[in-house]
Amino acid sequence: MSENVKRFANDRNPNGLGYSNGVVEDEHGHYVLHSDYEALARQAEALQQEVDSLKQTRQHSREASAALHDAFMEERKRVEALQRENAEKDARIAALEAGMRPFSKFAGVVFERNFNSSDPVDTMTATDGAVSTLYARDVFSARALLGGENAGN
Repeated sequence: MSENVKRFANDRNPNGLGYSNGVVEDEHGHYVLHSDYEALARQAEALQQEVDSLKQTRQHSREASAALHDAFMEERKRVEALQRENAEKDARIAALEAGMRPFSKFAGVVFERNFNSSDPVDTMTATDGAVSTLYARDVFSARALLGGENAGN
């Protein structure tokens, strides 16, 4: 503490208005010139306003983060539902392919015997008299759906 501040610190104003000659004690017990104290008080006020602004920004950031998290969780649920749906479709496709393999194998035999697409391969009559005809093109289509593979199963 400088000699002048020590001198002012010992010269209290008897009416309780602080220290004489423009020296005041701040909230930390330090002695400063009144003009410096006012400047420091203004700086402190500006800093407090900045802190308040930062607190508000932090609150907005937290709210935005919570909203983003909620949106992410909703999107995650949607993606998981699509993945389940795709898995179900993949299982259905696998079952359909398995069901088509005998027709694909039969198509190979029909082709070896030189059937044309329009040639009937089999005809059956139902008990109600309805006739159902299986044409070579039908079994050729089954083979084409499986990419021409002859599963052999």
